[in-house]
Amino acid sequence: MLKSLTPFTILVLSILGGLVMAFVALFVALDRPWLGVTFSAEDWSAIVRIESVASDGPAGMLPPGAAVATIGDMMPEPGDLIEEPDVAESYKALSRFFERQALLSRIIGRELVAITTAEPEASKVLVKPAAHRPLTSLPGVFWVQLLTGLATLVIGAWVWSLRRHDAAAWLLAVAGLSIPVSAFPAAIYSSRELALPGGLFRALTAINHFGTPVFGVAMLALFLIYPRRLVSNRALWLLPIVFGGVWTLDTLQVVFRGPVEAMHVSIVILMAAIMMSAVAQYFFGRRDPAARAPRSAGLPCLWCFAPARSFRSLSCQICSARVPPSRRVMPLCFSAFCSSASPLVWRAIGCSSWKAGPFRSFPISARLFCCCCLTPL
Repeated sequence: MLKSLTPFTILVLSILGGLVMAFVALFVALDRPWLGVTFSAEDWSAIVRIESVASDGPAGMLPPGAAVATIGDMMPEPGDLIEEPDVAESYKALSRFFERQALLSRIIGRELVAITTAEPEASKVLVKPAAHRPLTSLPGVFWVQLLTGLATLVIGAWVWSLRRHDAAAWLLAVAGLSIPVSAFPAAIYSSRELALPGGLFRALTAINHFGTPVFGVAMLALFLIYPRRLVSNRALWLLPIVFGGVWTLDTLQVVFRGPVEAMHVSIVILMAAIMMSAVAQYFFGRRDPAARAPRSAGLPCLWCFAPARSFRSLSCQICSARVPPSRRVMPLCFSAFCSSASPLVWRAIGCSSWKAGPFRSFPISARLFCCCCLTPL
């Protein structure tokens, strides 16, 4: 069935599928009670403060800058505001985080929520949360992750539609799909106002943890076979088996001590393997002009894949600093994906030879226009 679809049809279907996924993420993000308060944390003092208050929000009477003593019958902690829960030092700490999220979510879901402030003066305010979060309250990081996921999905599907029998194009399509699988859940929980239901948060984290290694495995496999095959297909199948097993153990919270040992160490290993395969492709293809272009994709993957995800999360624990990984990881992964996609794109549209490729029937002016449109990516 897929063989009978034209590249344009596949492109339209990928756009529609991506929009459906984005709409689901948007619906889940908005379908939460809303206080209209932006909270911030002081790690050094363990105080949660009211950073800002929406003037038209339910809690408009709360003073900005005030320290929050209690929300309902719970005392908020700086750890409740972390964007990425996988920086937890152990699964025990991660479980405690999800339990607190579940309790805070139930409190915010009440008809009236009592918020007590301690500074600059003690006061207690009863807030009636709005049933749904307004669209304008979503931060910029939410839209960045949605747009990044949509772009990589469409690019990967488009390249695959032009080279359906090319294993490298298949792997690029898998990598393009894995980014929205990882980014859309992260967009939901990293842009939450304060809390999400524990079960929903666990599911979103598991999906995010699934998409991230899939991206790494697909990119590593791409470098192992393109432009020159370095390993057999049997060796390639070991990658999803091994890292799929790690994801399963991480989801079940067994064997490993915490998500850092399970996921971030795995990502560092994938990064090192990507680096070595890119170097190998460089040496094997240094005398082959047709194979020199794809090697430039190795360094962007090296720079962004592990540093953006693992090294920053590891340093976040070491330095005890609240560094929000989701604010930077998606644009960096997007740049790596586009860098890796570029040689396949040029090869697919026939830029290396105007007399070959799926667009060979196009006039030269149309092909030049395509190149000009694709170059910014």
